[in-house]
Amino acid sequence: MRRTIETEALFLGAVPYGETAVVATWLTEREGKLSTMVRGARSSRRRVNGALDYVHGVYLRAEDTGAELLTLKEAVVRHVRLGVTGDLDALAAAGTALRWVRHACPPRTPEPDVFQELSVLLDDLERQPSSAKGQGLLTFGLRLLRHVGYELVFDRCASCGRPRPPARRAHVDAGRGGVICRACHGGGEVLADDLLLRLARISSGEVAQLSRKEGDLVMRLVTRAMTSHTELAPPR
Repeated sequence: MRRTIETEALFLGAVPYGETAVVATWLTEREGKLSTMVRGARSSRRRVNGALDYVHGVYLRAEDTGAELLTLKEAVVRHVRLGVTGDLDALAAAGTALRWVRHACPPRTPEPDVFQELSVLLDDLERQPSSAKGQGLLTFGLRLLRHVGYELVFDRCASCGRPRPPARRAHVDAGRGGVICRACHGGGEVLADDLLLRLARISSGEVAQLSRKEGDLVMRLVTRAMTSHTELAPPR
């Protein structure tokens, strides 16, 4: 059945198709992750006029015939984020978040919470100083894992479900889902009780602060979870 989709979207990436076309992937507000055929995109950018640039908010209109690829009819930039594209640190953080979404979200599955969280992160990167950018990305990463079903658990063993003893350090194996108790042969990073409590709060949508050292550790956890559950390549 043929239908027209009109929705807000964020550009996630594109690959060449034939001599002049590309297949563009988007995270949309209403339909989740979609891929569209963009004919002539490599011979002329006027048709999409900046819509195939990362971080900007886009109005997307596409024709869906039930096939894997939709046909792009219109893509118009509505929310420009030049502050992100003009800051290398912000652009790197945005690129990481967009790459996580591209690999973690299944196609044609509505993900309104992910779209909202990603939009908030991009808006924050537009406004916040460099010192705040790492925290925002980590918060987004932990919540993205929760939204797509790969949540890291910090209050119990991810293997057997046994509650984590309070006021103790614990092993966290992101590839196995979070805290792993001794009986389940826990390994990986060792995290202090206070940090585990803060990470649980962040994952559930609350606010908690991380030091730079803690942030580096959490980045390793999020990256490990992404590479374990998706086709995202491990960092070199």
